[in-house]
Amino acid sequence: MGQPQDNRRRMTPAERRTAAPRFPWGDLALSPIDGLLAAVPAVTFVALPLYVVLWLAGDGAPERWAGFVVVSAFAFGVGRTLFTSLRAFLRHRARVDDDLLDDEVEERLVEVNEAIGVVSDPPVMYVRFVDGDSVTLRGDYVHGLRQRGDFPSTWIRLVQLPRSRAVVSVEPRGEPLLAAFVSGRDHAPAEIDGHPATIDFERLRALAT
Repeated sequence: MGQPQDNRRRMTPAERRTAAPRFPWGDLALSPIDGLLAAVPAVTFVALPLYVVLWLAGDGAPERWAGFVVVSAFAFGVGRTLFTSLRAFLRHRARVDDDLLDDEVEERLVEVNEAIGVVSDPPVMYVRFVDGDSVTLRGDYVHGLRQRGDFPSTWIRLVQLPRSRAVVSVEPRGEPLLAAFVSGRDHAPAEIDGHPATIDFERLRALAT
């Protein structure tokens, strides 16, 4: 297939639609059970001692104050999650918008040396190239790639935004390549989608099943 090629070109309308980030609602812990779990520390360290103190002091309704602490902890946990996710999304969106204004993508045909997947939500696939570079593929689109019989492959066509490095598309172009997989309990991915994989491939490979 020749040597890897780097190429910048104009963005197609379909690529522009794909590149525009969507708010990651699936990553938010907003369900009632998550809120109750978030309130456990407050119940353990604040509400229960407060209940005992008020009961010993003869307060007629100590459960009212304990319930107030639980509800406040639930509201605080949900609010903090939403605020943190929204702030991260807006920062990422600002970087992507700069790329969308330039109306360019970077298209590369790269030879793959190895791939290591992390069974997590969202799923992650670390891909290392023959030239020593690497990329982190992170997001729901990795599910679709893994369902294909030819991904990962020995060559891939990788389309990214030049500055934010957001992944626009990944297309297998070579022979199927066997990937190693590790559990999300053994490795918690911290890399952003499209950025280099800042991991020790040898250590992670040793954890693979």
